[in-house]
Parts: sequence; structure tokens; C-alpha cells
Amino acid sequence: MPSTNPNESPERDLEYLLLVAHYSRFVWLIGVILTGGCAARSSLELGSSDAGGAGGVASETTSGPSVATGQNAATASTSGEGPGSSGSGESAVSTVAASSSSGSPADLGCADGTREAYAFPMYYPDIAGCAGGFRIPGVGCPEPPACNRQGGNDGPIPQGQGCNVEDLCAEGWHVCLSAVEVKSHAVNGCFGASDMPASSFFVTRQSGPNNLDCAACGGNACLPSCQGTAELTTNGIFGCGTIGTPSNPATCGVLDETTSDLCKDLPPSWRCGTDSSAELLNVVHREPYQGGALCCRD
Repeated sequence: MPSTNPNESPERDLEYLLLVAHYSRFVWLIGVILTGGCAARSSLELGSSDAGGAGGVASETTSGPSVATGQNAATASTSGEGPGSSGSGESAVSTVAASSSSGSPADLGCADGTREAYAFPMYYPDIAGCAGGFRIPGVGCPEPPACNRQGGNDGPIPQGQGCNVEDLCAEGWHVCLSAVEVKSHAVNGCFGASDMPASSFFVTRQSGPNNLDCAACGGNACLPSCQGTAELTTNGIFGCGTIGTPSNPATCGVLDETTSDLCKDLPPSWRCGTDSSAELLNVVHREPYQGGALCCRD
């Protein structure tokens, strides 16, 4: 309003009126924007609801691998194109604890249909970390499954009673034989299995002359590459893990962990008998968690 102060000029009054008009127009513009935004959002929500009711898209689809909700599974999925990322620019939900994926056993490699390491088949189609127990001792010589592949942490026999290590792998897959075979399916070796649950060890059939070195012949005495050699190939078990004893990379290549004498560096769920030079022949795993076997596609 115009000033009644005789000391203020008419020009000052005009400036004041212009300022008020400009401010009022700004407030009106903000109101239009907010009202329009709310109306647009309501329209979108109404359209989405109508589409769902008419048989439209009822849930999000993702271009990345789904994440299962098993015992050790993560509880989220991503909308991106790679593990833990959002390639489309949309926000991705972070996975909780360790990743796990579920699906067809023949595709995933694990008998129970869930992977606990190398969790993304799109990046590792031919190797899988399969958690679960096996009570029939030994991981040396390849054998047929003993409990019809009913093992696995999400399988009918999670603690592995009556199962051997091969029962953790799906049909068309087998327990990985050696460091060389693991590298052929995962060039970055155990680094690709870093999505495994904490305190886990995933065994292969690789052994060696001691608890740090892998056999130079590659594998163990049951395998053709080691037959006829004088090298001891039953001492220690090698694989990928977040627990155990670091193996010698000069002889073990991509396999980063071993069991040490009588599995003393593994949790109590792992037992290796009483012969400190024959862990390969005596090992059992009695629980569905803390690891299992690395399975490779046939």
C-alpha cells in the first residue's frame, strides 16, 4: 500500500507496489506447478491401477538376475545389467549380506536350484558355488550321486545324510576337478565367488602333497593327469572361501584357500578324519551353511 510517511517519496511507493506484484506472481506460479505435478502424479497412478486391473503389468520386470530368498540369500533384486548395479539409470536395491540366485538346477548348476557363489549365471554360466552338507566321506574320486541329488541348503536333505559331495551338483554338472578347470570357467578364479556368504568354503577335487601346495599333476590321484605319478595327492583340499588357510598361488593358481591339517582352519561343520595326510579322502560337511562344493558344467 502507498506510504503515509511524508518523508518517503512516490517513487519509493511505486517500487514497493512492483515488488509486491512480482512476489504475488511468483507465488501463483509455484502453486500452478505444484497443482499440476500432483494432478499428473494422480493421473499416472490411476493409469497404472487401471492397467493392472485390466491385465496389464502388475509387477516390475528386471533385466538383471533375480535374487532368491533362501537361508543365505539376499533379499533384493537389481534393475540393472550387472551385479549390484543399475545399467538403465534407475535406482537399484542393494543386496543384503550375500547374494544368491534361484532357478532351474540345470541352468544354475546346483541340485537344489540355488547358487551361493558365482551367483550371477549371466556372468558365470558354467561354474557355481553350491552350499550344503554331505556325510559320505571324501571328495577325491568322482562318483555317482548317492542320494539322487537331494542335497543342498535348500534341498530335501540339507545336512547331507546319505549324500556325497556330488549330490550338491545338478545333473549335467560335476564337482570341479582342479584349479585348471576352475580357471577355464572363471578366468578371475575365486574373485568371482566373492559374493559367497561369510565364513564359507567351497571345495573342489584338487589336492596336493601338503596343505599349502596343489599337486603339480593337477587334481588328485583319481584323475588321469595324476595317475602314474609318485606325487602325494591326498594331503589337503583346495577351493574358494572366506575361511581356511591361504594356498600357495604359485602352485594353486586361482584357488585361494585350503583346509590346513585336518580342517583345523575351517568351522566345526567340516571334519577331515584323523589322517593328516589324507584329508581329501575323509572330509565331510555336516551343515547346510558355511559352504559346500564348486560345481562345473560337464
